[in-house]
Amino acid sequence: MAALLALAAGCASDPAPLPALDLQPEPPAPRAVREPGGGFIGSPADRRFHRLDCPLAADIDPARRELWASPYEALDAGYSPCRRCEPMLGWR
Repeated sequence: MAALLALAAGCASDPAPLPALDLQPEPPAPRAVREPGGGFIGSPADRRFHRLDCPLAADIDPARRELWASPYEALDAGYSPCRRCEPMLGWR
């Protein structure tokens, strides 16, 4: 019985403090294009279209960007899909 009381007394001590959590949200990707509407962006210079999160899309001149809601609209406009971000994946 004495051993049980000694064990219980050792467990009653204050636990070690927990480390503080950093709850700050992560900043957005630095090269992601943020455009209202549309999910695909194209460059008339090279006639390719990209997903908005493609790193190559960030290099497109904002004054010359073209936006589409689906990749088929870009194909109809004569643009080719980017080989890096593969914007046709997941579309039928």
